[in-house]
Amino acid sequence: MLIGSAASIADLDILMNAGYDYIELSARYLCGLENRRANEVIHSFLKRDFQCLGFNAYCPPAIQMAGPLYNPKEADAYTRKCLAYARELDIRHIGVGSPLSRRLPPGYPKKEAAEQIRGFLTITADIFGAAGIYVCLEALAPCYCNYINTLSEAAEIINSLNHPFLAMVPDFYNMELSGESNLDLSVYLPLIRHVHISDDDGSPALRSFLKSEKFPIHGQRLKSLLGTGYNGALSVEIDVPADLTRASRTLEFLRGVVSRC
Repeated sequence: MLIGSAASIADLDILMNAGYDYIELSARYLCGLENRRANEVIHSFLKRDFQCLGFNAYCPPAIQMAGPLYNPKEADAYTRKCLAYARELDIRHIGVGSPLSRRLPPGYPKKEAAEQIRGFLTITADIFGAAGIYVCLEALAPCYCNYINTLSEAAEIINSLNHPFLAMVPDFYNMELSGESNLDLSVYLPLIRHVHISDDDGSPALRSFLKSEKFPIHGQRLKSLLGTGYNGALSVEIDVPADLTRASRTLEFLRGVVSRC
């Protein structure tokens, strides 16, 4: 199993020194740069001989997945811009969380929201899928947004589209906050393309490397995941600046769990 981190490009040296297999970079960050600067960042990264397996933090709040400001033309244009960078980095998947892009106003019709996010995901998966890149919808906890908070809700949307390049990325941290931390993931195995894990440093806005006191809990959850037959990649998703000691300790723990399963 490949083990990497969804982190800032500023954390690259620490991740490499700790021994991680790859990084997931922020699509929102790259696409928010002026084109020349984005290409400079990408070319500098490519010189490091390290894998960028995918993008997370897919889009900024201006790109809405559902709600009164949903605009399919803007979604299409953003996806094509992102695809150009994805091709340069030779990534394999896109993680679609982006909570500020899916906060519905009170009373917004759920049927309309479902139609809009299906349209958004179809646009995104058609464009990325043509390049062999999977689009992975992520269920997010209610502290982040109020739409698609559970794996069952994400699966319902994905199954309704039946798109060959549309999948799911379960996130153990979000699952814990949504009361799904011990869910049987075998039900969703055919849809799972990637998995995230993390702890926090005091709030959901400060996701970080795993806490040693929670290793037994994380170990059981990972054993359950691996017991389903899952053999994809696992990313530690962090918001705080990386710390070599914590990064190394987390990776050692994760590799130990995998080796024993």
